[in-house]
Amino acid sequence: MSGKQYKTSAALTGISADKAFKKAYASVVKKGYQIVQSDKNMGMISAAQQVSHSQGGKTAPLNILVESDSSTGSTLTFSFSTAGGLMASEDTVRDEFCKITNEVLGL
Repeated sequence: MSGKQYKTSAALTGISADKAFKKAYASVVKKGYQIVQSDKNMGMISAAQQVSHSQGGKTAPLNILVESDSSTGSTLTFSFSTAGGLMASEDTVRDEFCKITNEVLGL
């Protein structure tokens, strides 16, 4: 069984890419993800979360790209993957993306 990848993006009106990066980074850490790599200049955050009850120590990677957008302020682009044999409901993944976005927006 192969894994699945989920992707989406969100426009952040009036929030600079610098501020969005800092808030997204903090949100991901608070949610228990381990930061694998980040590059503020590139706007990239790569994180992973240990999957409960998985054999072999599988992780679920989350990648966030923060880009400056002259028409809105900034944009967050999310990518989340599950490994083969693991499942995450689309609603759960969407909720996680929304929670991170809302924290960046200060909601």
